[in-house]
Amino acid sequence: MPRLIVGDRLGQLGNQQILFAHLIAFAQEFEWEVEFPAFYEHRSAFWGPSHGNTTRFPIAHNALPKRKEISCKVRFTIMNLVSRALRRVAPVTGRAIPSIACGGHTPDYDIDLSEMRYRSKIDRSFATLLFGWRFRNHELLAKHADTIRFYLAFHARPEVDAYLQDARSDGARICGVHIRRGDYADYKGGKYYFSLERYAELMRQAVREIGEGNVKFIIFSDEVIDLDKFGELNVMPAPGSVIDDQYALSRVDFIIGPPSTFSKWAAYIGQIPFFLIEN
Repeated sequence: MPRLIVGDRLGQLGNQQILFAHLIAFAQEFEWEVEFPAFYEHRSAFWGPSHGNTTRFPIAHNALPKRKEISCKVRFTIMNLVSRALRRVAPVTGRAIPSIACGGHTPDYDIDLSEMRYRSKIDRSFATLLFGWRFRNHELLAKHADTIRFYLAFHARPEVDAYLQDARSDGARICGVHIRRGDYADYKGGKYYFSLERYAELMRQAVREIGEGNVKFIIFSDEVIDLDKFGELNVMPAPGSVIDDQYALSRVDFIIGPPSTFSKWAAYIGQIPFFLIEN
């Protein structure tokens, strides 16, 4: 079975999840395998990736005795070094282990592996190395959504479940607010770097539009946020860690946030309405 191997470490958790999801969609459609060594840092938190001795779709069951298994971190390091070496000596047109590289980070650079020029290359080879992030096919992503959600489902996190249950104990509806600042101060000239006042304005609008019962807001952010800035709004801090935060965000009732793979993934995996702030 032809195999796609992700040769790079590509961004943070949300970026890796989005890429993995699209590659799973390709694999499911064309009977390929996907190996994603760089996902080792997060694999224990998710159902499919945590099975077997490597991060692979379909699930790779342990092929080696426990005493001979290579740690996922070591496996990634070796694979990354080998991939980079092979990329230098075997270009895209190479016959041994071909590679396909995506040169940018915007939709203009999207590569659809279902196109025949890529499919024929992949089908002819035992393994194809992938470099870059924008491997995409949104139709296949929708078609195979159930498989993706099953494979990349979170393992249960009882402490976060208890946190959300307590938040809803008075019948409140929960809106997750993703406040991404940090790198967004410079990204695209600060286009998505919004003030806390702007977030508060949108949160008040959400209260008016949701309309029924009380609404609580959980604030998810990459920096410490002064919750007093939100005045009379009912706000509470997120659990804290990257995995706990995304798990919680994928279980709220609504999401508000700027373009970010972190919150887009939470909305996708949890099938949650997402109000995207773009200006």
